[in-house]
Formats: sequence, C-alpha cells, structure tokens
Amino acid sequence: MPVTQSCKRERTAPAATLNRILLLTFAVVFTLVAASCTKGGDGSTPQVPNGVAANPTAVNLGSTLDSTIVTLSGVGTSPPSITGVSTNAAWLSAAAANTDTDGLGTYTVSVDRTGQTAGDYSGTVTFALSDGNTVDVIVTMRVVITVGGTITAASNTAVDGDLNDPFSPLTANDSFATAQPLTTPVILNGFVTKFGTGFTGDRFATSGDESDFYRATLLNGQFVSLRVADYPQNPANDVDIYLYDSNQKVVTSSLLQQEFESMQVPADGDYYIEVYAYSGSSKYVLNIGSTSLASTSPSCSKPRSCGRSCR
Repeated sequence: MPVTQSCKRERTAPAATLNRILLLTFAVVFTLVAASCTKGGDGSTPQVPNGVAANPTAVNLGSTLDSTIVTLSGVGTSPPSITGVSTNAAWLSAAAANTDTDGLGTYTVSVDRTGQTAGDYSGTVTFALSDGNTVDVIVTMRVVITVGGTITAASNTAVDGDLNDPFSPLTANDSFATAQPLTTPVILNGFVTKFGTGFTGDRFATSGDESDFYRATLLNGQFVSLRVADYPQNPANDVDIYLYDSNQKVVTSSLLQQEFESMQVPADGDYYIEVYAYSGSSKYVLNIGSTSLASTSPSCSKPRSCGRSCR
C-alpha cells in the first residue's frame, strides 16, 4: 500500500503582527539608548559637584541702603556646611538671619557709614566651608556727607542749584535761560557729570548734569577760576569753564585738563559763566574775584567748537 505524505503549509504571521513586533523592538532600543545618554561611561548617573552658591555674589548698596539679604544654598547631594563668616573691612558685617544646622540659608549683610569720609568703598564677605573652600560676596557702597538743618551761606559764598545730593534743594541751572544769578566776589561749590554716575541714591545716578550756568556783573581784570576737586583722584574728570557776553557769545574760556582752570574778565559788563563737564564727573569750587585759584591764568579764547585745541 503506497505511503501517502501529508504536506502542511507553514502559516506566516500577519503583517499587522510583524509591525507590532518591529515597533516594540524600536521602543526598547530607544529606551536603552536614552537611558545610556543620562549615565556616565560606566552606566552610573553623573553626580553634580558638591558646593555652596551665593545669591547675589555682588551687592551695590549705593549711598542710602544699609543692609541686604544674601542667600547661601547647597549644591550637589552632599554639600559642605558653612563654618564661619568674616569680612575684610571694619564698616562691613554679616550675620545669620535664617539658617539650618549646616549654616545654609539667608544672611544679613550690613554696612556702617559712621565716621567714614566721603567716597566709594568696596569690601568682601567671606563664607568659610567645611571642605576648606570659601564663597565670597563683594559689597560696594558710597558715603555722601550731608548736613541737617538750615544752611545759611556767608555773604560771599554760594551753592550750585543742582548738586548731586538728592537731599539738597533743586534749582535747575543747565542753560542760559535758567542761569543761576551770582553776586561777586563769590566762592561757589558745585557738581557736574558728563553722564549718570551709576550709583544708587545719587541725584544724577542715571542721567548727566553736563553744564551749570551762572550770570553775574563782572569787572575788568577780575578772575573766574575753577578747582576740579576730583581731578587728582582721576584725571579723566575733566571740567572746563567758559565766559559769554550778554548776547551769549563766547568771550574767553579755559579748557585745560588739570586741577585748576582760570580766565580773566576783559571789560566791565554782564556775563554768563558755564562750568562744563568735558568728561567724567567732579565736585568743583568756582571762584570769582580779584585773585585766581590757579597760579597762572591758562585761558583759551576759542569756543567749544575748536575741539579743545587749546590743549
């Protein structure tokens, strides 16, 4: 009897099933690759270095603020603790305000302007860490000497109508139309700045006070001289003076770059005087009288359009 072989056709997987398998395989591979991108070469998750960060790292208290808050935060899985706080200036101090057992948290940074002379100051608050490192915060401030009460100037003294002190009276004198009247002889204290000073609390922190104008009746031979008070600290603080007649035409000027400027009145008459900040900023002393603040009279008869060619 012949043997009959039974041939069975193998079943093939439907296309939809193959697509599912391919998608599943792709998802697994993608997950493994993504996971490897977040790990180090040995497969471990990289660690953020331990440390302490300060916010902010620099503080400008200007001329009015006495304190501010600085926050010390831990970085990494096991940040060091704060073991001490010190400063490098007697006028600067720091004390914990709200901290945890590791010394992390907020600190009050304070300045004391008592007894300090007028000027700009910079100091450093240093936080010592348990790992031997330190974190520094730079603190700057300005000291402005102000006088309370009512000031009565002597008969031959005057004050610029728009000083940089925000607590002083303000009377604009930055044009011919608003020129401040003076009686001579006179010694006047003033301030001009080419641009804003950049110091919080200053009257001219963000805007310049380029010119101060004055008007006076002057005598032949009188001197109009100027001392640029802040020139010795920084020669970039360059202030000039101009003498105009009653028609606002330049008569003479002194355009040197030095501590003293001086010019002499050529004839009796009514004049305008301009104190002009060519660059930088400075307090100044304007003197009108029979003598000059300068040892010589280095005047220049050219107007401003001469491009400072007198130098």
